[in-house]
Amino acid sequence: MRYLKIALLLVLVIIYVMVATHNPPPWFKALGYNQILDAYGQITAKYAPLNRVFDPGLRSGWAGKVGSAYALIPNDDQDHRSQIQSALQTDPLALIECSAVDAWHTTAAGQASLGLIRDKTYRVVVFDGGHHLPTLGLQPDILLIPALHDTAVHTYMRDGMSVQTLQQLLEKIDSPSVAVTLPRWLVVKRPGSLETITERIIRESDYRLDEQDPAFDPCASPGMSWYNGYILAYVNRADLGNSADYAVRLKELNPEIKEVFLAFNYNDIDPDEATVWADQVGAQLGTAVTIVNRPIKVSDLLLGR
Repeated sequence: MRYLKIALLLVLVIIYVMVATHNPPPWFKALGYNQILDAYGQITAKYAPLNRVFDPGLRSGWAGKVGSAYALIPNDDQDHRSQIQSALQTDPLALIECSAVDAWHTTAAGQASLGLIRDKTYRVVVFDGGHHLPTLGLQPDILLIPALHDTAVHTYMRDGMSVQTLQQLLEKIDSPSVAVTLPRWLVVKRPGSLETITERIIRESDYRLDEQDPAFDPCASPGMSWYNGYILAYVNRADLGNSADYAVRLKELNPEIKEVFLAFNYNDIDPDEATVWADQVGAQLGTAVTIVNRPIKVSDLLLGR
């Protein structure tokens, strides 16, 4: 029986690795892909090694709270506000967010929901690439980082970010977020996996004193945030217009800028083009502008790129 379980796990791993390097279409998921992920995630989430790369301690307001975490899994429903309100009615130990809803929090409506979450529970973000960079300015309680070859990396977004770079960035901006890495192949974006991992992180966490909590006053606009004098922004092709116009947007977000950190969507932006454009933005601002990610996804790392 033991060997049968091992064989089953190996089959699940092989299927997951083969498929996770692509973004499967809805019809494939309907054939049982999500069920396979559920089975795989339930097994691995209990034993995946957790590595704290940055740990200022959790907010103490929820110390000792019991209950289960709640994962907002990406789907076709874009009514993020209603999803969040519904999830909070369960009084979850933590609310776990992935790409779409996390990006939405930089909008005006999304920022309003941040306070609602903060008043009721912990906010956890699955940080799997540079597209999550703006969330650092929005003070998530926990960054859950699926890492491959020491890189926070997505299956199809070519915007991987070095864990070391992320760690240094958290230190520089004096982030209040607890950042935890775990192997990319041992975490899946399914409720059982994300919720179990989050509950383990919270159980094993220390707490900081109430007076150590920074004031919560999120400063963001679509695709960018400001925190402690630093701007953290994600750049899509649509943003690559006049660099002077983009510099104005950054100043309008907050004129007190020590440094700007940019991550690019390299699915449709050439790296050389990104470098030239970032330098132009820096020249317009008279401020250092640093690119913090590179054009890689899971399959690139597997191929040794």
